[in-house]
Amino acid sequence: MSLILLIGNICDCAVVEAAESGEQAVTLVCDRDSFDLIFMDYSMFAMNGLEACRAMRAHRTSARIILMSAHYSPEVRKEADEMGVTLLSKPFDDTVLERILRECDGGDPS
Repeated sequence: MSLILLIGNICDCAVVEAAESGEQAVTLVCDRDSFDLIFMDYSMFAMNGLEACRAMRAHRTSARIILMSAHYSPEVRKEADEMGVTLLSKPFDDTVLERILRECDGGDPS
């Protein structure tokens, strides 16, 4: 199972939806573009994380997207950067997630 969390209302850190696939995440974003932050794994069945990001950006979502993986190629890094997608290398600890949530909420990232 892939990790895809679609989060709205950053201040309260409420997880609005959790999707089990890239296709499901794209459908949720297209149906209801009210997400502020999306955490998604790169390696998923049928549609990888970058393909899902591409579909979400085509839908014109303005949500911040965090794409997680243990390995990234230069091509993935380039395309993610062009789409405004943040790459997060695994493994990571809670402090990294806390910093990202503070940044998204407009707080001091330090």
